[in-house]
Amino acid sequence: QVGASGAEGSLTYYGVSNRIKEASGLAIGSAGTGRLTIADSQSSLYFPAGGSHYLGQSAGSFGALTVKGGYLSSTNGTLYVGGDGTGIFNLQGGTGVLSVLYLGNTAGSKGILTMSEPGAYMIAGLNMGNAVGADSEMYLSNGVFAARGETKFCISGRTLMMLNGGSITQDTGNTYLPHYAGTGVLVLASAQSTFYLGGPLSVGQNVTGGRGEIYVTNGTLNVASLNLGNTASSLASMYLYNGTAVVRNTTGNALVLANGVNSTGTAVMADQWARLNSMSTATLLGNNGDATLVISNGIANLKGISVANGVGSRGRVLVEDGQLISPTNGLTVG
Repeated sequence: QVGASGAEGSLTYYGVSNRIKEASGLAIGSAGTGRLTIADSQSSLYFPAGGSHYLGQSAGSFGALTVKGGYLSSTNGTLYVGGDGTGIFNLQGGTGVLSVLYLGNTAGSKGILTMSEPGAYMIAGLNMGNAVGADSEMYLSNGVFAARGETKFCISGRTLMMLNGGSITQDTGNTYLPHYAGTGVLVLASAQSTFYLGGPLSVGQNVTGGRGEIYVTNGTLNVASLNLGNTASSLASMYLYNGTAVVRNTTGNALVLANGVNSTGTAVMADQWARLNSMSTATLLGNNGDATLVISNGIANLKGISVANGVGSRGRVLVEDGQLISPTNGLTVG
């Protein structure tokens, strides 16, 4: 423990490799203020037995972990950044390997991840904004976050993800923004940023009140399938400025807006270089809910389009100075 029982403590590793065999875990800011720094590329911290690790474990506590160039490994362990308190994980030029990473675990907690230097690399299962009232933030100005398996960028809390030079990849499985009644915002702000998912992305999922927003001002969003407003009463939107969104699956309805009853799905293409490409056989605009596609500028290349597909659904398409291309399967309205 570093920073326990109202105390303030700090620990710095210089040229040190430390292997902790017990699975009791790490607590930085367990009930006070704690800081741990892995300061150079020769330093490392290993937890071969796994365990549960905390940055800001208790309510009112603060914990910060900075990895400047070394290695943090707990391949069977879970790291809570903001357990019940506030936690910050600064991954600068180093590497982090975890089984699962939580950012913002309980009501009143806050978890922040930053990746700031070239060569920063993180691999972990990821859950953000785990509870109502939990806040989570991710700022990637460099490096790559490699998410493993089912990924919840927001569960029931509040999430902000800002990619301004860094990238996110995911191997396989479903991805949610949010998963339940949370609010999740994803922003791609740099041409160097890529958001690549091996599986489908659901924006607005599972219960009433879930809201997800995507802003691609630059860079590329690349997903197997995309559902904006997946379940009843969910709200989802995507805004493309000078960025690109690619939906890769070639079969089925890989791009759907407003799938759930009373859901709302909106996609807006606002700038000249905005691109929306779907390779599937059909794009559904209003499967059971209320869908809007606005092409103020840019090019949307959709192989087949069905507007107001389901009973009680509504669909609108507005093309202003942009282009809507449907090379195969045509356009069906109603």
